[in-house]
Amino acid sequence: MRSALAVLSVIVLVIHGIVFYDQFFARWQEYQSDYFAKAIAEPGTSELVKETLRHRRPAIEQTIVRSFGTERVDRCQTCHIAIDDPRFEGANQPLKTHPKIPGHKFETYGCTVCHDGQGRAVFTKAAHEGGEDWPWPMVKKEMIQANCVQCHVEPGWEHAPLVNEGRRLFFERACYTCHTISGLSFGSIGPELTEVGRRRRPDYILNKIEDPRATNPTSTMPKQDLTEHQREALATFLKAQQGSRISRAPLQQFVSAQQARPEWLEVAIIAGPEAAQAMASQKAAQRGEMLLPRAGCLSCHKLGNVDGMVGPDIEYASAQRDFPWLMAHFKDPRSVVPGSIMPPYPLPAEAFVALTEYLTTRPVPKLIDDPAEEYKAICARCHGDKGAGDGLISRYLDPRPRDLTKAAFLKSKSRERLVDSVMNGVPGTSMAPWGKVLGEQRSTRLVDYLLENISKGGTARVATNRKVPSANPVAFSAESAARGEAIFLDRCWGCHGKKADGHGPNAVDIWPRPRNLRNKPFVTAASYARLHESIKYGVQGSAMPAAGFDFNLDDKAIGDVINYIHGLNGMGGAALSAQAPPSAPPATAATTAREGGEKAHER
Repeated sequence: MRSALAVLSVIVLVIHGIVFYDQFFARWQEYQSDYFAKAIAEPGTSELVKETLRHRRPAIEQTIVRSFGTERVDRCQTCHIAIDDPRFEGANQPLKTHPKIPGHKFETYGCTVCHDGQGRAVFTKAAHEGGEDWPWPMVKKEMIQANCVQCHVEPGWEHAPLVNEGRRLFFERACYTCHTISGLSFGSIGPELTEVGRRRRPDYILNKIEDPRATNPTSTMPKQDLTEHQREALATFLKAQQGSRISRAPLQQFVSAQQARPEWLEVAIIAGPEAAQAMASQKAAQRGEMLLPRAGCLSCHKLGNVDGMVGPDIEYASAQRDFPWLMAHFKDPRSVVPGSIMPPYPLPAEAFVALTEYLTTRPVPKLIDDPAEEYKAICARCHGDKGAGDGLISRYLDPRPRDLTKAAFLKSKSRERLVDSVMNGVPGTSMAPWGKVLGEQRSTRLVDYLLENISKGGTARVATNRKVPSANPVAFSAESAARGEAIFLDRCWGCHGKKADGHGPNAVDIWPRPRNLRNKPFVTAASYARLHESIKYGVQGSAMPAAGFDFNLDDKAIGDVINYIHGLNGMGGAALSAQAPPSAPPATAATTAREGGEKAHER
């Protein structure tokens, strides 16, 4: 026992010795002593200077900056003591001379105004990094530009090329559509970035750009396909955002600023003044072609050889969507696809017209006349190479693409219904109509390919003896909707959520996710018979039970539930079609885009 205590005492004594040594014989003292010795040995040093240096002892050097910005104490020269001594230009750090910057005196500006770091610290790690909770660690050389532009505020300042490139990427990658930077953009989906450079460490910003879900697994921010240099440029631009946050202003100023927010941004701000000037003399479609990559569309979508790997392929837009649909989608994507993560674009109406004209007049690419190749070209992006619903962009789509390998779902649907879904799409989802691209014959052949090669096995069969009313047996009324709501809150909310948006407490464990019953385009397009059948008999291959039997709901009770769902979508009292929307007539890729789009919009 005594031996153990003796050993422990020695260990404690050694630790204390190390601590005391570090405090009384710090590295900065060694640096200064080394500097004095080398300065004395330098040829040309006068005897008077040598004598002064011989009697000089290491001491903390500091600059108190009062004449520029907020008062700061910088002790960087405690280690970097030769910072203004031209004789040490070839020395190693920390005794290396700082490059001369005309008009920038150390006693006026200090060090941390450019380099960041914790100016009061005299130990290397504390001074350079400042600890995990210190928001301004020392920035690397290339990123210093972010601090330069705090003073040199003229747009496009030539000595900050990385900041300028990052600003261009901020627009090209559509960051401006989600994020607000005071005086530059006013997105409302993502966090405000007006002072992100003052509130966040550069490494956090870089990591967030590289993988948005690294710090927030539920983030809807897409992962951008950026090079290391592009990430650094964008991070440098964001580091430069250190302005005041308008929401911190007094209430009156905040309200007036919100009311003064512009409805859209000038094209010159997004695309640059030179591009805006060139577009001014072009026709609408030409303007759209020039604006599309500059407005950030290709940061998500695929067009030609450029692929943002987040959104659908817009190569075929001219054969899938019409002018009104695209205009509505640009202004408010969720008005046509409620689960879309695409933000509303803050562009003027003429910009939307130009983009729409370009997309609706593009020639439709030809597909290889083979169902396997057609699947790879137009289906695998969402449904995955093997049809499991895990395609390249599936994680960004809501609802997620169907798992086509589940025979219980696919083979329980009639061939006609599957062909109709391929040709006419599924309203309210990212499943676009392919009828104008494939035509009826090739659409049917593609469905047969799915049933034979993707959805293998399974014993599911299309039910033929189901009793489903073609129209609601209960007239819409407030009383009927109230009864339906009571049933919904008793039996359905656990999966579909109390708001009927598909986000109930059980939804996290269900695949595919429960249907969002507030998806108006989908609910409006679905026939009464389809909704009634899904509730009464369930949906094979999903977690939707046969409520007509499991919950003992008769046709009238189901009618009340559907009246409640229709009421949620503003369809109360409307004359509802008893039949499903008619399939589009046989179409080919040669059919004009405008004609095909009009039918898609009507659906």
